[in-house]
Amino acid sequence: GARRPQGALTKLHLAATVQAAAPHQRARGRSGRGLVVRRDDLRQATREGREGNLVLFVVDASGSMAARQRMSAV
Repeated sequence: GARRPQGALTKLHLAATVQAAAPHQRARGRSGRGLVVRRDDLRQATREGREGNLVLFVVDASGSMAARQRMSAV
């Protein structure tokens, strides 16, 4: 996720910053390439606690791979 920084910016969330700055480019007098980014556009990445582990089992169930024995084992 992303939020506006409170205090010093520690970890920039680039996508959210660009998304916040993009709608204001004409009003800011942008000409040519690049974005005009102001302090109000900056977004800080937020972390959500500890993540769990993802366990993924992949089984080839095609007929050429003796699928019946493998599927019963799974």
